[in-house]
This record gives sequence, structure tokens and C-alpha cells, in this order.
Amino acid sequence: MVSMGDRIANLIGASLILFVTLWQSEASATSPQQVWVAIREDNLPGSGTEDDPFNGTPQPQFDSVMNAIPENTIIHLGPGIFETYGGLTWRPKNDWTISGAGIDQTIVVQTAIQPGRFEVIQGSGSVQNLVISDLTVDCNYINLSPTLVAPYKGIGAVSAISGHLYDVKVIHAGGNHETFALGFMQYGLGSTPPTSVLIENCRVEQSGPNVTAIYAHNTQTDEGYDPTPNAGQAVIRNCYVEGSGDFITGGIGFQVNGYQSALIDGCSTDGCTFGFYRDSFPQTGIVITNCNFNSLNGAITIAGGEQSWTRGVTVSQNALAAGQVIVNTASATDVTIQDNTFSPGPQYNNYWQPLQTACSSYIKNNQFDPAIVDGSQYATDGRIDGNRYANGSLVPFLRDNLPPILHTSVDFNHDGHSDFALYGSSTRQTAIWYMNNNVYLGGAYGPTLPTGWELAAIGDFNRNGKPDYVLYNASSGQTAIWYLNNNVYLGGAYGPTLPIGWELAATCDFNRDGKPDYLLFNASTGQTAIWYMNNNVYRAGAYGPTVPSGWKLAGVADFNRDGKPDYLLFNPTTLQTAIWYLRNNNYVGGAYGPLIPAGWEIVSAGDFNGDAKPDFVLYKPATRETAIWYMNNNTQIGGAYGPTLSCD
Repeated sequence: MVSMGDRIANLIGASLILFVTLWQSEASATSPQQVWVAIREDNLPGSGTEDDPFNGTPQPQFDSVMNAIPENTIIHLGPGIFETYGGLTWRPKNDWTISGAGIDQTIVVQTAIQPGRFEVIQGSGSVQNLVISDLTVDCNYINLSPTLVAPYKGIGAVSAISGHLYDVKVIHAGGNHETFALGFMQYGLGSTPPTSVLIENCRVEQSGPNVTAIYAHNTQTDEGYDPTPNAGQAVIRNCYVEGSGDFITGGIGFQVNGYQSALIDGCSTDGCTFGFYRDSFPQTGIVITNCNFNSLNGAITIAGGEQSWTRGVTVSQNALAAGQVIVNTASATDVTIQDNTFSPGPQYNNYWQPLQTACSSYIKNNQFDPAIVDGSQYATDGRIDGNRYANGSLVPFLRDNLPPILHTSVDFNHDGHSDFALYGSSTRQTAIWYMNNNVYLGGAYGPTLPTGWELAAIGDFNRNGKPDYVLYNASSGQTAIWYLNNNVYLGGAYGPTLPIGWELAATCDFNRDGKPDYLLFNASTGQTAIWYMNNNVYRAGAYGPTVPSGWKLAGVADFNRDGKPDYLLFNPTTLQTAIWYLRNNNYVGGAYGPLIPAGWEIVSAGDFNGDAKPDFVLYKPATRETAIWYMNNNTQIGGAYGPTLSCD
């Protein structure tokens, strides 16, 4: 038997359908249409106008109203609590605008859940141009979680393909697997044109476990490029996420994947496992600026597997606090980190793993809490400029990802042509690039150096006709010689220890006894010195000429072909080169060489074109290009590009 209450409910539903049908026909000529929904104390169904809004309570009434509204409609929700079954009974439609009376004034609360990942306003995979503003979405995970059955279950708030979300608050999202709270998902290459998305002034608070709070995912990209030019931009601005504080089950503040560009501006997190996390899909640009990420594990993570690289990352003017301040895989390139403040997070563990990129990283004018740097297990790779402790003093030992050290004029494979010997400071890996003049023929990895050691020079110390490595330990001043057969390590021996303030600049046979010697340089005074060697044993020493202020030693070679090594000097400020002619350790004259183009450096000298005259080797850090300038003494007679170096 049908109860009186059920009969009344059926009558209300029938009246609602009639009113919606009439309203649709009357409003069909306008674009967009508008409808009002309110919590009515008189419990009348209403006609959907501003003066006579649809009744949005109880739950069946609200869901029926929302289900009947057509596309291209502005929906005004009045103050109060609207209970819903969400995607169980209705879903948003294309070109909808849902506007509430304000955050915490209009609340849409989920009161039932279906199996699977779920959003209260669920338009993922189909709905375009969804606009939602000025309301709170209560996912109600706190009460509905007992109905979630593992695996892959969760309750989020809002999803769509594209649109604009602003002034939206989300509470009580969560799940037993990764759950997306508020944002956009665009799936399937070529299924729909890629579309830009915008999220502003939104908040996600009081979350349960496994929440990715504010996100934008676009899988339309094909190896990082959208098929439609100038589309697929993601902007997230002035948003706040309060994390669950649960390291094990996760908690990501912001996530963006696969867009042509992404801007995260003025956002903040408190207690999330990760502040910003990108993985899975190619990305052609990320800018994170003016953010405050107070996270548990990683402030910013740019990650991804094979084919999931990120090209172009700028992290600027942020306050970043976490155990791992920035975690970044080798899939990211062209990375700039500047003008940020790094400090220990709430669960700081004397461990930070700052930027780890394949190449092209630049770290400038950042401020570091001493605990971050001094407790680090990982050095920072990147071109370094002006990074300081909180007290203003320079951070002394952040590693500089300069070009791999090039030692030319050395023929490793005995084919009569000078080769490139490369050393990567971040990996300590060595490699040999076999050259025919300026042409790369092939390469082979050499031995990897121990921690704390660097490749300082190359020469045949045991006089077996095969070049050897000279290693230098900057902390102890110790040198060592690794004897090689081409790229294969055969054995080693310690050499002499250098005095404090001196570095090993090059090796060459200055006294013409057939044995390579050490050329030492004191960067503070400009003084040079020669240590005469017998294999790995120091025999005697003499001071050489003092290099003028502003100049540096770029190489050693016999430029005037008198059988005696000369200094090659370079001034990075004026880009001027010069040759100082020597007789053993004595300066006998000098001549200016050519000016180097802006952006290029002189890295060494060697005879590449086989005319028995040393040539200049140039390097451009911004592009990693090499070039050879063919020289006749101090005069340039030609030039050619060499191979572009890989990253260290």
C-alpha cells in the first residue's frame, strides 16, 4: 500500500516535472538560461524563477531539479544545505554555471555513495565549460567511509573536462585509493580539442587520506604537444590546501599533468605530504611562483617515467618547507630555481634532495636555512649564483653544473686526432668522445671517480704512450693518478698534496724531460707555479708568472712552436684571450688573441685539424654547443662547430 507521504512526494515530483518542462520551453530562446534553487520553508516546488525558486530540499527534490536542468544554464543556489546523491542521480551538463550565495553560505553535501571513484558534482570525461563558484562542497567522507569497499574507492568534490572554478571550498574528501578533490580531467588523445582551465581562490580542508586536492590532468598531449595550438593552458591561483597530515596514505596539494603550460601562483599548503606533484604525462612548461608550501615530505616534485618528461620549469619567489625541499627526476630540463626561501618543514629529517635534473638547471639568489644545506645528503646540481644562508652569507659548496670538464689535445684511441675527455661533476662519471677534427665519431664511458674527487687534468705519467687521469680532492688537497688504457682503468697511485689555496690547473712537460708536470694556480693571488714530476712523485718546484686580476688560465699549449709550453689566458668579463709565451717557468712575452663571442667560454686548447698548431676549444653553457677555432699562434684562421655536449 502506498503511504500518504509517498503520494504527496509523487505529486510534488510530477508538479516539478511540469514546471521544469514549461520553464525549458519558455527559456529556450535565451542564452544562457537561468534558474534559481533555494531551501524553501513553505516546501512548495517553485517555478525556478528568482522570485519563485525551485525547492532544493529534501534530497530527492534537489536531485530531481538538478537532473532536469538543460545545458547552457546558469544555476543560482541560495543559502542553506543541499543534500544530494550526486552522480547517482544527476550530473552537470555542458556550459553549466553553478553559483552559490557564498562559501559556507551555500553547502552541497553528499549523503550516499556508489562504488568507484566519485565526485559530488561529477563531470569528468564529458562535461565542458563548467563554472562553479561561491559555495562549499561537503564530500562527507567522514560519515560515508564505512560504505567504501577496497580497492579504488573515494569521494571527491568537483570534476569536468574544462571550465572555471573560483571561490569554492571543499571539505571531507577522502578514500582508500588516490582521490581527486577539485579540478579537471581531460582524457584520451584527440577525443576532444584540448581546453584551458582556471581554478582560483579555492580551498580544500579537513581531508581524509589519499587526497590529491586541486588538480588539472590533460592526456590530450602527444609527446608533450597538444594537437591544437595555443590550447591546454592550466592556471591555479590563490588556492589553499590543508593536508591530512598522513605521510603513508599520501596527500598532494596541487597536481598538473600534460598541459602546454601550467601556472601555480599565490597558492599554499599546510601539512600535505607533497605541496606540488607532477607525474605521468608530458608537460611543456610549469611556473610555480609566490607559493608557500609547508609540506611533510616534498615541497615540489616534478616526476615521471620514460616519455613523461617536463620541458621548462620555473620555481620563483616561493617559501618552501619540507624534509625533501625539491625532488626532481632526470625527466625535467631547462629548470630555473630563483629567489626562493628554503626552510625545514614540520617533519624535517636532516635530509633534502634538491633539484635533480638531466641538464640546463639554474639556481640563483635563493635563501637557505643552514639546516637544509648542512644536513643534506645530496648536493644541488645547477648553475649557481648568489645563494645565501638566512644570515646573508653565501652558501659555500652548492655544486655548479658547469659544462663537463674538457681535456682536449689528448689522443686516447691513437688515431692521430685529439679527443674530448668529459667529466660530469654531479655524477662523477667520465667519458671519452673520439673526434676527427670537429666531428664526433663515437664515445665510451671511462671510470667513475670516488666521492670528493674531480678530474683535474690528463697526461701520460707512466710513459706507456697512453693518457692517464689526474684526480684532485678539493677538501684534502690530495692528488692521485689513475693509469688508463684508452677508457679502461688499470690502476692508481697517490700524487703530492697541494698547499691550501692552490688548485691543479693543468699538466704539461715544462722542463722538457719527457715527463708531465703539474701546473698550479692560486685564484686569490693569481700566482702560478710548476711542480716537476717523475710519474706520481714530486721532485722540485718553481713559481711561474702571476696572472692579472680578472683573467684565468684556460689551457696550456705550445702556440709559437718553440718546443716550450705557453699559457692560454681568458678574461670572462671582456671576452679577451691572450697567450703568454714561456721558457719553462719564465714569462718571455705575450700577445692578445681573438675576442670570444658573448655567451661562449674558452675551455682548453688542442690540435684538431692536424696542422701541428694548437686550436681554441669554445663552449656555450646555455646551449651546450662546442666550437673549434683554428689558430696560427695567436691569430684565428677559421672555425667550425663541434658536437653539442650531453649533460653531466
